[in-house]
Amino acid sequence: MSRTAPVLRAEHISLVTSESALLSDVTLELPNASMVVLAGSVGAGKSVLSRILAGLLEPTSGEVYFNGTPIEHGRARGPGGIALVFQDASAHLIGSTVEEDVVIGLRRTRRSKEECYRAARLVLERCGISHLAERPISQLSGGEARLTAFASALVLEPKLFICDEPFSNLDWNGVSRVLRVLVDTVLAGATVLVVTHELEKVLAHSRRLFLLESGMILLSADLPEGLNDSVRAKLEASGVRARGPIATMSWLR
Repeated sequence: MSRTAPVLRAEHISLVTSESALLSDVTLELPNASMVVLAGSVGAGKSVLSRILAGLLEPTSGEVYFNGTPIEHGRARGPGGIALVFQDASAHLIGSTVEEDVVIGLRRTRRSKEECYRAARLVLERCGISHLAERPISQLSGGEARLTAFASALVLEPKLFICDEPFSNLDWNGVSRVLRVLVDTVLAGATVLVVTHELEKVLAHSRRLFLLESGMILLSADLPEGLNDSVRAKLEASGVRARGPIATMSWLR
């Protein structure tokens, strides 16, 4: 797939329940090998949309295409597919130790035991947590749990990595460590979709910005040139801060 082709395209996605419309006619494209930010206030529908893009939730109408092929519900995960890490990263962790948690996903592939552990060690090093390999899951901090969930997802080398509020409840050092992994993942050739309202932590590294409000895409801007006064005003009106030069919107040390 060429760098200019979108890794994912969503067309006219809507999700309607008996009580309300959670998403309405959402259309977007995620460029290949890029970081993209999906912003919006609490309750805008970001997490629901993330699950649909990952193939974990079926929309009422519309279609999602991954690498040009329609996503079958629940079939886009696995090696070279789509990975999603929820805001509550601990919900992903089922191994007894950090290393075992990473290896669990690899056991579904046809790799030998030695290959699985070798791949696990490499991704733990990539995520900066190789020193935690034998640490029990129950003894991890919030930032360590999130990086472990990242490692367990990235060991399968997804082409699209979706992170729901990856900076939530982390201090500056925790955000910087998480952000380094996300930037390196893009440099390795994957697309990263960061779902967040904290633009000041990540926007400097992003190629495209979407704003979701009340289940609808209010704006799409290519960065950095697209962050003009009109876009900033729409973000602020939706409760999303976007102040200062875009080059300063990073917590990466």
